[in-house]
Parts: sequence; structure tokens; C-alpha cells
Amino acid sequence: MEELPVMPMKTCCICGEDYPLVEYFRCATSKDGHGYACRNCSNLETQYRNMKTKYSKDYRKYLDRHRMIAKRYQRLIMGMTPREAARDEMRGMQESN
Repeated sequence: MEELPVMPMKTCCICGEDYPLVEYFRCATSKDGHGYACRNCSNLETQYRNMKTKYSKDYRKYLDRHRMIAKRYQRLIMGMTPREAARDEMRGMQESN
């Protein structure tokens, strides 16, 4: 009976499981030529990174809008009319550009 060749194995640094090297993405900078994480963990990391970037952009947009509303409210509290507050806001935007 002929013995089957043994597939080289590697341990994933994230999940700690042993997988054959075909379960790792190629990485020219590592010693063995394969990435440090298995394909599943690498894909999950990428999805998390993309989601984090997406939500951080939305959160920054929310903060900018909230700050604008807060400044407008502060101007109205100081006794400015809505027209004066809008004019002051436009001046501030022109100075920042």
C-alpha cells in the first residue's frame, strides 16, 4: 500500500487551530511564504476593518452635524436672531476655508 504525502500544517495565530498550508493566503514577506492567519480569520479581520471604517465615517458626519446644530443653538442663546446666527455661521465657514 502506498503512503499518501503528508500535508505541511501550520497553526493559526488567531483561532489557534492547525490547518494545512493551502488554507493560508500567500505572503511573500513571511519565512514560509504564507500568512499568519487562516483564510477564515483573515476574511473576518477584513470584514471587521471595513465595517469599522464605514461606521467611523458615518459617526464623523453625525458629529459634524451635531456640532453645527450646537453652535447655532449657542448663537440663539446669546441673543442673536436666526438671520444673524446664519450670517455668523456662514462667516465662520468662509474663514475656515
